[in-house]
Amino acid sequence: MKIQKLKVLVFTLVACLAFSNFTFCQVEEQRGKRGGKNLSAMKQELNLTAEQERELEAINKTYKAKFQELRQSESEDKWAELKALKAEHHAATTAILTPEQAEKLEKRKIIRAEKRDEYRQASKERRKEAKKDFKDKTMPLLKAQRKKLDADITVRDKKEIDRLRKVAKDIKATCKAEKEAFKKERKENGEDHKRFVDGKRPFKGKDKVFYKMKTENPDEFKSLSSLTKKYESKIRALHEEIEPQLEQWKAEKKEAWQKHLEEKDISAEKKAKIREKMAQKKEAREKKYADKKGAFKAMSFLLLNPNEVSPQGRELKNN
Repeated sequence: MKIQKLKVLVFTLVACLAFSNFTFCQVEEQRGKRGGKNLSAMKQELNLTAEQERELEAINKTYKAKFQELRQSESEDKWAELKALKAEHHAATTAILTPEQAEKLEKRKIIRAEKRDEYRQASKERRKEAKKDFKDKTMPLLKAQRKKLDADITVRDKKEIDRLRKVAKDIKATCKAEKEAFKKERKENGEDHKRFVDGKRPFKGKDKVFYKMKTENPDEFKSLSSLTKKYESKIRALHEEIEPQLEQWKAEKKEAWQKHLEEKDISAEKKAKIREKMAQKKEAREKKYADKKGAFKAMSFLLLNPNEVSPQGRELKNN
């Protein structure tokens, strides 16, 4: 029996190592493809000579190895080193160009940066619109359903829910203050654009109300879990009543996103890749939070105050 367990453990470790190596190779392969396309575009736009092409390929090969080595390193200041290496690579590339070609390269860089900024601004506007939709449409619907639940909740449980609601709001306020302080510190250090810290997105999941309550206020979390379980069937029934409407709004959002994607000035191949990537992200997200998300949504619904008017239209940000 022990030998069998050992075999299973060894097989699992080997599979994990193989998958990690496969994933890394995929990432490097994609970087290589993007690099090849950029090189081809540069050759056409800058009208490089055969000699310049050879020199550029040699430079790219040298710096590709340097970038790969730095990405795999465990340096504490990896971001600053990557930034410096990127500038060094750009300087080496510019050195083999004529003044006219160097000017074209700078213009190309500016245009790409402008397109990136336009995309980020458009994404920001879409997120703002989504929040407004939640405030104007989804929240009133949820509050109406929550009001129905009040008729089935005992006086004693209502008092406990009020107490837990205050605890949750205090936790949310603490999370928000910590996040703002962290963002301010990163901005002062010139790292406000940095997406990852120590390989992870900062405050991704850690500032969620229920995760924090579970770790820092275990008694309150236990009480909330118990109450949620007690009214679980009623909460589920109330949610099922509005499920068709919620699904319709979700479909409308998806249709709007697809329309936005079609209007983008990019190739059909790139659009297909974006769709595939979004589908993969959605599948991974749903798989990761399959068990917890349903429970946390029920908790959020139970703590929702149907009589309170929130300026943001959202009492708790938990999913």
